[in-house]
Amino acid sequence: MKKNAIGHMVAAREKNTHKISRWRILPKLLCLLLALVIWLAITQLQSNDNDRDGVSVGQESSLADT
Repeated sequence: MKKNAIGHMVAAREKNTHKISRWRILPKLLCLLLALVIWLAITQLQSNDNDRDGVSVGQESSLADT
């Protein structure tokens, strides 16, 4: 079967606002923000664990050498 060669030429063009909404920027930004919050929370918890041990990250390697 032959495709309709003229059909795509006479089709209405999308408006710019519709193109932007198709990108779904808001959900992507929310996911990025959530990932950043989770990452900051985890790094904060890890630094608190090291402070409670009384040994910082830089001191761990020097203690292993002695």
